[in-house]
Amino acid sequence: MAALKEKELQRVAATHIVDDPTALADAVLHMRFVGRNMERDFEHLYDNVMAEEEEE
Repeated sequence: MAALKEKELQRVAATHIVDDPTALADAVLHMRFVGRNMERDFEHLYDNVMAEEEEE
């Protein structure tokens, strides 16, 4: 029964996206920049960790 409710919610969400993909496009754009920022932050973290290891 719970699976059916979940599938119905997915169908409703998909219908809204097909009718107006603006929300999906906004979310994808947001995640694109969040992903870039996270990659940059991990690069800085890696550089900091490696710099500390070189000091030892």
